[in-house]
Amino acid sequence: MKNLIMFKKNFTVWTGMLLLGAFVFLMAACTPSPSKLQQQIATLEQQVTNDPDLKQWEELVGLYEKYVKHYPTDSLCPEYLFKEANLYRVMKQADPAMNALVAVVDRYPGSVRVPECYFMRALIYEEVVYDPVMAKQAYLTFLERYPDHPLAETARYSIQYLGKSPEEIVAMFEAGADSVEVADAVATDAENQVE
Repeated sequence: MKNLIMFKKNFTVWTGMLLLGAFVFLMAACTPSPSKLQQQIATLEQQVTNDPDLKQWEELVGLYEKYVKHYPTDSLCPEYLFKEANLYRVMKQADPAMNALVAVVDRYPGSVRVPECYFMRALIYEEVVYDPVMAKQAYLTFLERYPDHPLAETARYSIQYLGKSPEEIVAMFEAGADSVEVADAVATDAENQVE
């Protein structure tokens, strides 16, 4: 009788360990290797480039998210998160785009994409949320942090043209105003108002 009880205990323990091992094996088998997932992403990126399709964009976003979830320390993660944010921006989905940008800045502060995340944040406020006040503030934040970044001049122009119709922008050019000087003056004035 004692042997039967011991057998049942051992059987239960071994069965549990075997099931746990099988579960871990299956979970590992369901996650593609980094190189396989990178290849899937590259293939879909090429397809999206050649033939933009909302369903493919959503699938690509899912692959980016999957990669970041399974390989969070990989050097490609900030790039994939940035691309995810850009796709969400194009799909006019501000919240998930902003979340992806925040993830880059918070999790990968040394990434070369961090300045572009600050710029894209302003772009999202301008193009997706349609909030010129928040867009201007975000552009100013970008300019304050990265005044010499290659996108700084674009940010200055964007501040200058926020809320203006295409006709008003054309009229400004026809008036012959030096756009950079005007943008600098607008940015300086806005900075003074914020302080």
